[in-house]
Amino acid sequence: MPTGSTLSPATTTPGPRSALAAGAMVLALLATGCAAEDDGATDTPGDEDTVQVEAPEDETDVEDDAEAESQETDTEETETEETEADGASDVSVETVGESPHAFVTGQAPEGPAVDVSGELIIGPGGYMALAQDGQPQVLVFDEDAEFSFRDGAPSVTTPEHGTIEVGEEVEFSGVEHPLDDIDGIPSERLGGADQQVLFVTGD
Repeated sequence: MPTGSTLSPATTTPGPRSALAAGAMVLALLATGCAAEDDGATDTPGDEDTVQVEAPEDETDVEDDAEAESQETDTEETETEETEADGASDVSVETVGESPHAFVTGQAPEGPAVDVSGELIIGPGGYMALAQDGQPQVLVFDEDAEFSFRDGAPSVTTPEHGTIEVGEEVEFSGVEHPLDDIDGIPSERLGGADQQVLFVTGD
């Protein structure tokens, strides 16, 4: 070796294989980082955490329900009115005596007064009635009237007329009312009677 010469350290240039190995290492590191990010992602809620949201009710359904309820209410009101119209009458009577007997009431129905005359009889069903031309007219007296059915001829006594026995001619003033519109009258037992009952009110 010549004297005075200086040796420089050898410089190693990486070969093709070393470059490929370095590139593969970089790719491996990048893949590891992406996997770590995926592991930190938000998990999808399970079935127990699922919240069900009901769809808003269709306005058409709401209107149909409201209309149905309205129609049902109207039907109930109509049925109530029909029941009241077909129900018990506000005119009622009671029976006194036992065959023969008579009808009495504490309040005569309202209406125009009529004058009638005829013979006091025991009419259809064994009730006191007025014999006129045609069908016997059933009589209803005030509750203060007094009756006698066992001693002698059956009779009725009122403040306006005194005592009237069956078979006597009499004149009455009163208010007529339909037979079928009176509570307490067994219409099935009054076959052949006038359909207008006379509520005796006075002279």
